[in-house]
Amino acid sequence: MYSPLELPDDVLDYHGKNFYDLVREKCGEIIKDFMEILYIDSIKTLLGVEDDIFSLLKENCNALKHIKEQACLCLDDGKIVVKPGLRLDFDRFVEALRVKRAYGITSQFNSIDVLRRWLWIFEQSRLSNIRILVFSTDCDAKLTRSMSGTFSSNVNFTVDQFLRRAGKLCVLQDIERQHEYDESGCSLEFPKHHKRRYKKDASPNNHSQDVGDNLTHDTIQNAIFRAFDDAYKMLSALDIDKTLKKSHKSTLNEISTFVRVQIERKSHTTDYSENWDEYSDEEFDSEQVNTSDDCY
Repeated sequence: MYSPLELPDDVLDYHGKNFYDLVREKCGEIIKDFMEILYIDSIKTLLGVEDDIFSLLKENCNALKHIKEQACLCLDDGKIVVKPGLRLDFDRFVEALRVKRAYGITSQFNSIDVLRRWLWIFEQSRLSNIRILVFSTDCDAKLTRSMSGTFSSNVNFTVDQFLRRAGKLCVLQDIERQHEYDESGCSLEFPKHHKRRYKKDASPNNHSQDVGDNLTHDTIQNAIFRAFDDAYKMLSALDIDKTLKKSHKSTLNEISTFVRVQIERKSHTTDYSENWDEYSDEEFDSEQVNTSDDCY
């Protein structure tokens, strides 16, 4: 595997004389003349050509006659072969340009550039026997926080932290309710998430603080047990409970252990639950402040 070429930072903007001088420097005079005949006068044009330009040398063309004589070897059976060293220099040059376009310093990308970038990465990975799974999403800070917060698939907060946060939210909601129904002596303005515009007004007598007071370890545990029992009864109607018993996954503890092992195996995460006491509740709140709006 040859080492990549070093190219200027603004090479993607090269055209005209600068382009031809660069081609002459990296690939030689023959390739430079070839580019001129093909009217390839810029880096963008060169990268936009998807077909193999050397295939044109197999055609009978007077304009390419002297290029064919210098760049190709004529076999006894009439076939022509591009000189390996010449093709190697050109392929190395084009590959360096593609890498520069994919990772270089430029912001002038469109959809086809992004697609070509991923196709190139996929092809190089395939040649190296690397299997990749590609997905894309908007780069949103709130999405990034949600991956490691309350709504993440891998829960990384304790029950105590959840209860403390629920209590704080209940207090804030109670203050907001009092302000909306003019039950408070102070004037406070609470920003509302767009998802709450169509939410029905709560009853004036519906104190959220009562909900927070009733939320304990026992109520959470009982709710989880009831949900598990309901789900198990639904699966039993389909005789799935027999399969669960055979595989020793018929109780909540067995299911929890199995799920935990699978998540740790697939996500390659480390359990830091024993160190959660080192983090303050205020730090936990600051990380979740922007994602909590989505739950209203």
